[in-house]
Amino acid sequence: MSMHDDDPDESELSPDYRLASLLEESGIKSCVVGEAVTMYYGSNQVLPELHIVIADEQFDGARAMLRSSGYEEIELREDHDVSFPTVLRQLQYRLLCYPETVVMAPASVWHLEIDDSTTFLLPNTSIRMPHFLAYLRALIRTVAALTMAGENILYFDHQFHVMAELVEERPELMTMFTPSDRFFVDFYPKQRTRTGLRKFLRLWQEVERETMSFQHAEELVPRPDLKMKALKQKWASKRSCN
Repeated sequence: MSMHDDDPDESELSPDYRLASLLEESGIKSCVVGEAVTMYYGSNQVLPELHIVIADEQFDGARAMLRSSGYEEIELREDHDVSFPTVLRQLQYRLLCYPETVVMAPASVWHLEIDDSTTFLLPNTSIRMPHFLAYLRALIRTVAALTMAGENILYFDHQFHVMAELVEERPELMTMFTPSDRFFVDFYPKQRTRTGLRKFLRLWQEVERETMSFQHAEELVPRPDLKMKALKQKWASKRSCN
């Protein structure tokens, strides 16, 4: 089943999405995340495997229920070590269903609260998806937390950039941004050095805590993109004079 289908029928679901339905129908707070979400919102990504987050307090119970339903837990493939942070790679409860792969994690890993204000059910299914802004905000907090912890952010960073590009196609959503949302979307992609990134994150935290205004933080945030632009203009001006 493609996540672009307007009204998928439950009987058409592939085994990985049926697993997501089983969790929902069993009363377990869970939600699809990862490429399935960005594809649903319009990206042209390929779905390597389905990612599902589960409420922390129900995680072990969900694992037991799925094992009793015939699913098997195995280790992630070695190629995941490149892009997955330690917090995912070291978990011993990665559940997969053959032949499709499902990667499960506690919702706190993705900083996603699972409730009716942040998620919804796809029509005619029991598949729960995050609302656009809720997912973007979860990615912002995940990228920030992993970066500050010195973790590998490659997978989540890519997810964030895909969602940030999709925001450009939905300008009306920008009016719903909190100041910290906007600050992250505007200036995180512009950072080029570790020092600049650390300063940016400190400023973002201040805006997030409402101890600093967006405007003040904007004046202090590193802008290597502007420095590069000025250098290019200076170089172009010199060349035109020769």
